[in-house]
Amino acid sequence: MKTFEELGVSEEIRRAIAELGFESPMPVQEEVIPYLLGNKNDVVALAQTGTGKTAAYGIPVLQKIDPSDRSTQALILSPTRELCLQISDDLNDFGKYIGGLNVVPVYGGTSIQNQIHSLRHGAQVIVATPGRLIDLMNRGVAQLDKVENVVLDEADEMLNMGFADSINAIFEGVPQDRNTLLFSATMSREIERIAKKYGLKVIYDAAHVFGVRYKGKGIANFGDASMFSFHATKVYHTIEGGAVCYHDPELGHELYKLRDFGIKDAETIDGVGSNAKMNEFVAAMGLCTLRHVDEEIAKRKAVVECYRKYLSGIDGIQLPPIQENVQPNYAYFPIVVHEKEFGATRNEIFAKLAENNIHARKYFYPLTNAFDAYHGRFDPNLTPVALHISKRVLTIPLYADLALEDVKRICDIIVSMKK
Repeated sequence: MKTFEELGVSEEIRRAIAELGFESPMPVQEEVIPYLLGNKNDVVALAQTGTGKTAAYGIPVLQKIDPSDRSTQALILSPTRELCLQISDDLNDFGKYIGGLNVVPVYGGTSIQNQIHSLRHGAQVIVATPGRLIDLMNRGVAQLDKVENVVLDEADEMLNMGFADSINAIFEGVPQDRNTLLFSATMSREIERIAKKYGLKVIYDAAHVFGVRYKGKGIANFGDASMFSFHATKVYHTIEGGAVCYHDPELGHELYKLRDFGIKDAETIDGVGSNAKMNEFVAAMGLCTLRHVDEEIAKRKAVVECYRKYLSGIDGIQLPPIQENVQPNYAYFPIVVHEKEFGATRNEIFAKLAENNIHARKYFYPLTNAFDAYHGRFDPNLTPVALHISKRVLTIPLYADLALEDVKRICDIIVSMKK
């Protein structure tokens, strides 16, 4: 695994993120940061909440800002006021030691005059909801003629909320030679259309999905690159490590150099790299487990079908949706507990299972912004959807050799708690 220094992150930003508790890059950060630190690199990245995507685009965007120039150089669009404020807070934390940096959030539902005042004092970075930004552009306050990077965070949500026309209007107001960065949890047809229209790259955060197929094709067949994790907790593993799948041979050449000390050939080292090769033992483990992947997935499928048999139709227990055209790998089985309908909370079910020596997991709990390490720095209430779900998700045991009678016992315990 690389360090932030090896990814090319500046000393000022490394100092700030170290204070925030960042120790090593998350997969999407390791993939995206060095790419965006390059010149004229557009990208579409698919990443779920909690994967570190804000830092993945925020760090390179801030590093490329000229703080001596008060004009707007970067624009970040988000679908909601809450996300807008969260992104702005994160960027201010990442850029704590960049002298002269000014990040201004603009969004609806509050005084536009205060935002006009802030913009007229100069903002190298504007974080905005589309509707409010259009208003400020029409008033001649938001000057975007020097913008070099445009980021659409949660692009799928913005499109679902009907902001497509606003986004196109905003694109008309920024230079044609800007970088465009789209971050999304899903790859809708609309995002594919935008990526094609603007010549963007699509990078998948595929950490959990080795073996998953969409319309009969493996995930690595889609987009320009996919980043897989082979950690020991995954369906397919090499004990530790991962892999990047790509289509462009030139990208592959750069990835090989990054993996192998930056070595180009026997006598040339023309870039920064690291020793990211698999050692012989983990590679051998990968070869051993690879032959069993299909069997592993088939056994997991039987376990999942058993869970669905006993937990379907129970008020207050929400099961994972069955996705059309998707052949899953059955990596996890999370349930959402709606305590009002069920009569017991997620935590009560967790404790009851633990009493019976059954180890479930409170997935994505606590939220990153609620970690003790960040106490007082972030307000979890600014991410209300994530906060709500984090208190209700429970991942119940799922592995290939889990006996079906044990699955029934787990389900019986859960059902027995309904009131």
